[in-house]
Amino acid sequence: MVKSGVKNLPPLLNIGELIRNRYKVEAMIGGGGFGQIFIAQDKERNEKVAIKIQPKDSDTRRMVLEHGVLLKLMGKPHIPKIRCSGSIRNCSYIAMDLLGRNLSELRRKQRARKFSAGTVYRIAPQIVTGLRHMHEIGYLHRDGMTRQFRTEEGFRKARDYAGFRGTIRYASPRVHARQETGPSDDLISLLYSLIELSEGVLPWTHIRETSQIGDLKLKMPLSALCERQPLELMKYANYIMDLPIDKMPDYELINATFRNCLPGGCDDMPFDWEARQEMKTCRPRSQEPIQEKENNSVGFEARFEPTQRDLSH
Repeated sequence: MVKSGVKNLPPLLNIGELIRNRYKVEAMIGGGGFGQIFIAQDKERNEKVAIKIQPKDSDTRRMVLEHGVLLKLMGKPHIPKIRCSGSIRNCSYIAMDLLGRNLSELRRKQRARKFSAGTVYRIAPQIVTGLRHMHEIGYLHRDGMTRQFRTEEGFRKARDYAGFRGTIRYASPRVHARQETGPSDDLISLLYSLIELSEGVLPWTHIRETSQIGDLKLKMPLSALCERQPLELMKYANYIMDLPIDKMPDYELINATFRNCLPGGCDDMPFDWEARQEMKTCRPRSQEPIQEKENNSVGFEARFEPTQRDLSH
């Protein structure tokens, strides 16, 4: 099985090509070691879709896993819908809903390279809802790398020296320690992501050594990590850090906590990337103004398309 070289291949689809006599390929919008991504026009529904494609002789395990997970999550909020799948010219493909820009890209385009509290804590419950759907069918997110964490008998037993999975910056302390993980580790990664979205950087953003990042995550008090955040975030941080890997989180409690982080009057405000003119940014009374920081970070890489008013789940 060929496991390298996919990202160096020429485009696997041709511009103007029709897939299933319905999806007209318009442009290649991404590519990497796990295949290529194209945007296409659905002729029947007059809307854009994304097509992921990968040679069959490459390592297709990730695509197969993603396809299986998305099928199990069909119809759930904040989960892209699969339109079709198949093969063409010895390549496997999946056509699915086209999502918006990722949060990292949107954040970096802000003047201060960070989001307001009103944006961050309206996004957070929607991300939690998406994670909940994955957890309930037995999968972890792993910063874009899903893997099964439950067997038919229940949660998988912890084992030592598990492989390092996920992005180092957002990895939980258990991941750094190569220990088995559970749903709470996804929520720890979310904690780090939310802080980066609202502050522009994490305390370890510019540290390169994995071991040093792991040590800092262990040694840094949560009060210091969350000192510029709404006071309610400390409740979330303490809860997920103490949650055993074999326990399902209380998602309703978590989302209620995030809603308590919202400044007053932000419910109907546009998200920061939707604002077309300078506006006064609302922030919690418990939060002091944040000093702007230089940031060269990547940010939250999972693609996610928030819907402004679906915040009750």
